[in-house]
Amino acid sequence: MKTQYGKYIASLLIFGTNGVVASFLTLNNTAIIFYRTVIGSLFLLSLLLITKKLPKPELLKGQLLPVSISGATLGLGWLFLFEAYRQIGVGTATLLYYLGPAIFMILAPLLFKERIALSRIIGITAAFLGMILVNFNLLGTDAEGSSFYGILCGLGSALMYAVMLVANKKVTNLNGVDRTFFQLVFAGLVVTLYALVTQKALWPVHSTELLPLLILCIVNTGLGCYFYFSSTHLLPVQSVAVLSYIDPLSALVFSALFLDERMGMLQMIGAALILGGAAFGELYRPRNKGGKP
Repeated sequence: MKTQYGKYIASLLIFGTNGVVASFLTLNNTAIIFYRTVIGSLFLLSLLLITKKLPKPELLKGQLLPVSISGATLGLGWLFLFEAYRQIGVGTATLLYYLGPAIFMILAPLLFKERIALSRIIGITAAFLGMILVNFNLLGTDAEGSSFYGILCGLGSALMYAVMLVANKKVTNLNGVDRTFFQLVFAGLVVTLYALVTQKALWPVHSTELLPLLILCIVNTGLGCYFYFSSTHLLPVQSVAVLSYIDPLSALVFSALFLDERMGMLQMIGAALILGGAAFGELYRPRNKGGKP
């Protein structure tokens, strides 16, 4: 189980560098998502070919529905999120997006028969309050469009996040590489369909942007999603929800380190709340009357 926690936290830290790597790109958001899903899945396919461990079609028997839903909602969630960025700004969109883990945890008793521990509720509440403080200076900024439409997109991204996690939990017969490959393929299909319908340009890539694009697609998507999807279905729902806030926290830290973005006092307090909430939710266990945890 420690290995799964390690892989999950590693994936969140990798995702936290997305903003740093993407800062070197001038591609539009649809193109970035398209390349991430397509090149990421091709990278995993090459690994499967090299190791001669291509998934057998019969493995998808009974798994096609949850795998396709997980992959499709991954792509849809990214599309909703980036549209929310444009409409209502990064701060507000990010806060709405990270309602997803909370929704996932609320669904746990109904779908997975997991009792929600009080420590986990306190932990995720503290982490979300930390998210508000971390993004407080961004709220209402960088908005270009309709607030109502933008909020709907933000809520849509949160819902897709939660559905993706639920569907991934339902995939039981595929190993980490296989499930990640299929999920990225279905995400790529959704993004490609969206690009065709909206006539978004996907192809132009400057030679100077090739290296950061490959890093974003292979490391941050292929490897990161492998760590993520191969671990989340094995971890308790509440752990996945509470620890998920390490992703935006690490994004803040990496931006401060590599992009010279300053962290204000509110952001530092928010960071402390996220770390404290995650630690409390995971490590605190009440003692019973006999004095044993």
